[in-house]
Amino acid sequence: MIAQRAVSSTRFDGALALPALSTARTAYTKRTPACTASLNEVSRTGAETTGVTGRTRFVGLLQGAARLELLADADVVVYPSEHEIFGLVPLEALLVGTPVVVSDDSGCAEVVRQVGGGLVVPGRETDLARAIDTVLERPAEWQAAARSAGDGVRVRFGAETIGARLEELYGEVMRAPCPH
Repeated sequence: MIAQRAVSSTRFDGALALPALSTARTAYTKRTPACTASLNEVSRTGAETTGVTGRTRFVGLLQGAARLELLADADVVVYPSEHEIFGLVPLEALLVGTPVVVSDDSGCAEVVRQVGGGLVVPGRETDLARAIDTVLERPAEWQAAARSAGDGVRVRFGAETIGARLEELYGEVMRAPCPH
């Protein structure tokens, strides 16, 4: 979900995120779900129930350049997922210089805490709404933080870094005694 121009995660909890947007002062949403028609209908119903239908645009699944362009165009990317092992959407947003608001119950929250570029908050709608407003009130500051965080994401998760880690791990496995 995007506040102002915000992008949702691929796993969108409309029951949680839409009420948060309805209380955020300057929010309207676009959505990029990789979801089934039933989840899309739940999200549309949630938008109607919370009164943000006029500020919500359901764009369907976006991939490749279109997805990155939408992430880059956003003022903030909101990732309200619960029990998500590790979401890439917030990290992709940081890579294109867009600040994020992430619920503290997602695996990527740890990375956002380490590299910055966004806020990690409890997944309650009031906390999400306050965080969205905080980012939207100081967009230049948060965009600069997101660009810096994107550099941190590149260093930690770039192909060379991951390749070196995998090579080291495979070496450790090969050198370990074989259990019989």
